[in-house]
Amino acid sequence: MPKVLVTTKEQIINNMNTIDSYLNATGTTNCSDAKDLIKRGRSFAYRIIEGEYHFYPSRFIGYINETITSHKADMGDGKKTNPAITKALKTKLEKNEVLEKEYLKYLSKLGLGSYEFKRRYWDINVK
Repeated sequence: MPKVLVTTKEQIINNMNTIDSYLNATGTTNCSDAKDLIKRGRSFAYRIIEGEYHFYPSRFIGYINETITSHKADMGDGKKTNPAITKALKTKLEKNEVLEKEYLKYLSKLGLGSYEFKRRYWDINVK
């Protein structure tokens, strides 16, 4: 079944919830796969939960009802997901030093180091 790009903020939030559920299942393959997606990402949406930033990679949150299984079968393409997310969130994807610092803190909280990628963010707290 072909992947379908998100068109609404609600679809993005659904995928964010999916990643959070994987991260909450500590010690599972899905948890480690979700952490790997977050570590390898280059474009991120975020939301603040209980005062902490949480980050979500575009290639996962950019397709409707994404799962680890469907993502492994077809990792998608940021050249497609980024414009779809930009349109749904109605904000630009840009470099942001404040969000970069928060992202690095989030990686540390997850027990991860970072790659030396140039990352970009949609500067909107997705609620």
